[in-house]
Amino acid sequence: MSNINKLLNELKNNYYDQGIYDYARQFEKFSYGELVKRVEEEAGYWEELGVRKGSCVLFILPTSIDLLIHILAVLKIGATPSPISNVQSSVGYSYIQENLKPFLIYTTNKKIEISVNFQETKHCFADKGRLFCCSDNQYNEIYKNSIVLTSSGSTGYPKSILHYADNIILNAQLHMEAIGEKPGGTYLSSLQAFFSYGLVAGIIGSLTMGKNIVMPERPFYPNTWFEYCQRFDITLSSMTPGLLKKLLRLDEPFPASLKKITIGGERADFNDIEILRSKYKGDIYLTYGLSEAGPRVCTNEILDTNKNEWQFMGTPMSGVDIRIMDDMDSGELLIFTPTLMRGYVEKGNLLCNHSSGIMNGNWLRTGDICIKRNNHYLYVERAKKIIKCNGEMIFPALIRNVIMEHEEIDDAVVVAKPNEAMGYEPIAYIKLKDGVRAIPDLKRHCSKKLRLLEIPREFIVSDKIENFKK
Repeated sequence: MSNINKLLNELKNNYYDQGIYDYARQFEKFSYGELVKRVEEEAGYWEELGVRKGSCVLFILPTSIDLLIHILAVLKIGATPSPISNVQSSVGYSYIQENLKPFLIYTTNKKIEISVNFQETKHCFADKGRLFCCSDNQYNEIYKNSIVLTSSGSTGYPKSILHYADNIILNAQLHMEAIGEKPGGTYLSSLQAFFSYGLVAGIIGSLTMGKNIVMPERPFYPNTWFEYCQRFDITLSSMTPGLLKKLLRLDEPFPASLKKITIGGERADFNDIEILRSKYKGDIYLTYGLSEAGPRVCTNEILDTNKNEWQFMGTPMSGVDIRIMDDMDSGELLIFTPTLMRGYVEKGNLLCNHSSGIMNGNWLRTGDICIKRNNHYLYVERAKKIIKCNGEMIFPALIRNVIMEHEEIDDAVVVAKPNEAMGYEPIAYIKLKDGVRAIPDLKRHCSKKLRLLEIPREFIVSDKIENFKK
């Protein structure tokens, strides 16, 4: 029996009365018994539309119960769902359509331009989206018992990452094991389902534990996070470092019901972790992973007794191994995991050779530069973001960490600027904290910990730091 059918049976037999509270349904409880019933019905509807093993269905929908039902129904058939953001650019949608070559496209976004190869088709789904079909794409051998996770990665282009569906559920289970979760409780789904971390570690992980799930409105507003935690007695919440920073600015007390917080998607600022640890007495887990790995890989529990280890990536999940290429003390991180991707989908073909990052023995090249210290791994920077200055490698993330230690800096990003003599040089965009008017002497501040080559040549004040992080 497949993992998806095992999961559905578990929900129906053991967690029938638990369920989902969705903002789109005025938070009326939708039990897992009803969820499984709807999944089984919709699997029949999709089959009537021609979906079968080897079919890919592209979902361009907001995070909701309806999206979850669609995903599970398509997986039950043995076909391949691909959930993506419903707020991308038209260029992004066209790029994904061309790469995936799906059989069906289902969306509630009326502004999306669909390829001329697709014809609009009638359907009977409750969320009343638009369904488009390209009969030429009905069958593709690679789309059996799989799911596509979409990631921008380091390329700037959407990447369609193909996984076996069973492995996605396995990764979700390993995540729950790594953070010591038990059945029961309530999870706040503050991350969108088109993020691999939000879908796999968050929603699917919670389903495997029979947890209630709360799906808030989109976009998600930080001030409502505390409201939902109190209203639904939230016990587990996942967040990105960006959301954490916004929550800390509100300076609200953390709810007593909340037992665990997991933080992932990118590296969190050390200062933010210190503040969170001082304000919140529950369990905190920093997580590392990437969509190609399933996505979860490592877990670092933040304890008062191991502050010197907060900066590290933590312990690999069960069955996962990590090392640095060529067994060096620094360099590109390699991952061995039972939930490794099958490969990238490009123009309907599966790319799974060395160019996709999969090496002999199923080790995955991550593109992440790490340092090994006393058997602990420190994440430094994406390889493609390293600045080559005067023949030396400069790590923007380490420079940013030093800038962020200044008490008057709210946020910062370090990027490369062309320099005729040296190739590239670092410059920094900074955001000052509220009430700070004059730019502090950051060159002097940085000189205490950085080499002259590493000190940014310019510090430019900007209120739109996120634009430069891309």
